[in-house]
Amino acid sequence: MRRHEEGTVVVYIDAGRPLKKGAEWYLFFQLMEKYDTICFQYPPFVEEWRSWGNASTEIQYWTKRSLIEFFDEKFQDDKYHQFRKILGGVLFFKGKDNSLLKDWLQIYEQHPELIIEPSKEEKAQQIKGYVTHRHDQSVITPLAYYNPSVLVLPEFMEHFGEDCIIFASRIRAKSFKQFVSLRTKYYLRKWLGNDSFEKIKSKLFKK
Repeated sequence: MRRHEEGTVVVYIDAGRPLKKGAEWYLFFQLMEKYDTICFQYPPFVEEWRSWGNASTEIQYWTKRSLIEFFDEKFQDDKYHQFRKILGGVLFFKGKDNSLLKDWLQIYEQHPELIIEPSKEEKAQQIKGYVTHRHDQSVITPLAYYNPSVLVLPEFMEHFGEDCIIFASRIRAKSFKQFVSLRTKYYLRKWLGNDSFEKIKSKLFKK
């Protein structure tokens, strides 16, 4: 960030996310005139994650206990436990002294033990519903929600198809069967629309 002129907007995007033209870019850059950072939160549940043991996107299930305790002390608050996980793969930043980046980097530098994978002993002491430790996301999520210079928006690039200006195209499937299932669901959602797809899925799930 320090290489650029003050006020320059830098967009970090993971590999595997094709970009397209669209009016949304204009909207995001307009919002960046008011905020120093834009992040994106997952929806309340991601069904694909159910196979990991928990479909909830609440950050408490994706953060090891020692980091949760660190943030409890830092913020003197535990409301963030229920906040939805922030995507680590799409972030808009502005400012040579961006406060979110500074806080994020400070924790990485001063408390590397909070970032690394939990030990075997630590894994046995996690909260009920714990899935895994998400490292960068586990740190940035509480920091983003408590920072007034950060705007947190609903994500659109993971679950709304290839027409998005930023599309998450990575393949999550671990087998050909799972790949076919995911692609079928993707095209059904695309053809039917999100509301119709969710209604049909909920009826099938109840059966």
